[in-house]
Amino acid sequence: MPTAPALPLVTPEYLKEYRGDTLLAICVTFIIFETVFVVLRCYARYLTTSSFGWDDAIIPAAWLANIGLAILCISSYYNVPLRDDEYPTHQW
Repeated sequence: MPTAPALPLVTPEYLKEYRGDTLLAICVTFIIFETVFVVLRCYARYLTTSSFGWDDAIIPAAWLANIGLAILCISSYYNVPLRDDEYPTHQW
C-alpha cells in the first residue's frame, strides 16, 4: 500500500514572515469595493422602473455580514503577536 507523501516542514524563516499588512489591505479593499457595489446596485434599482425584490433585501444583509467578518479580520491584525517571543509563556 503506497504511503502518503511527506508534508513539507515549516521552517523558522516561514514562521517569521509577517503577512498582517497584506491581510489588512485586502480587508479594507474588499470593504470599499463591497460598499461601492451595494450602493450602485441600490442606485440602479432606484433609477429603473423595476421594484425592489427579495434579492435586493438579502444583499444588504449579506453586505453587513461580510463587513462583520472583515472587522474580525482587521481586529486580528491588531491582536496577533508579530514574533514568537511575544506569545505568553505561561501554561494553562
